[in-house]
Amino acid sequence: MKIWSFAAFLIFFVLGLFLAPLKTNISKILFFKKTAPVLDFGFKATPYPLKNHPFVIIIVGRNNGATLEKTLNSTLSQKYDNFRIIYIDDGSTDGSAKLARDILYASDAACHVQCIENPSSLGINANLVKAIHSCQDEEIVALLQEDDFLAHEWVLEKINQYFINPDVWFTFTSAMQYPSFTPIPPPSSMKEDFEKEKLHKTSFLNFYLPCFYAKLFKQIDPSDITKTFPENHPLTYIIPMLEMGEHHFHYIPAVLYLTTTDEKTPSRLETKHNYPTISQLFRLRETPL
Repeated sequence: MKIWSFAAFLIFFVLGLFLAPLKTNISKILFFKKTAPVLDFGFKATPYPLKNHPFVIIIVGRNNGATLEKTLNSTLSQKYDNFRIIYIDDGSTDGSAKLARDILYASDAACHVQCIENPSSLGINANLVKAIHSCQDEEIVALLQEDDFLAHEWVLEKINQYFINPDVWFTFTSAMQYPSFTPIPPPSSMKEDFEKEKLHKTSFLNFYLPCFYAKLFKQIDPSDITKTFPENHPLTYIIPMLEMGEHHFHYIPAVLYLTTTDEKTPSRLETKHNYPTISQLFRLRETPL
């Protein structure tokens, strides 16, 4: 009897050793489904990357003198040794072009700054096409809106920790509304809600600080950006890049961006241009020109 009891104990002990990892994995799977980080495709930050990728921060501004100094200082203060800034003044009439020159060229990073002044407005997307096509393919473009700011001086360092993985081509980040510092909800609660065929359910207002390889952007036909969708709509380049890099983009949960746009109200672009809904944009994009 004692032998059978010992044998039964031994069997259950061995089974326990084999089933414990399986139980742990099942728990992890169940836990992932309930509380997974938003749009987590398995990419993790590398705390001490051995390479600093080249970044290009691009800002297109027009009559944004009220917030210009704070916007530019948030870029100039970055503790990162491999980035440059392209600032494009798109036909301002409030003197913000001169203010931008004074701030940028008086900084310690003046040798890494390119300041472009348009005599008249070309529109945001037309400026982006020209600027990004002037970048090297391997440079990572970071798009900063004219009235917004990088959250702190380690933003580029943090983003580089993800791009050190060659499978990461495109990132965007969490944001807070400024000056209330109210957290803005992420684009989706689950990565499954953000698959390519469900992009129409996501508000483009949630694509804060999009960062991507210039080469990826260059794969888009410039006419698709400037003509297919309403002028200056961010989805004209965001959707094609997400489609091309379906499993190569990542949402960074850390707050790296401060926006002056209230997420609960329409942005200045939406209010001014009365853009169609994202579902309408998808139908529009599928319609031949």
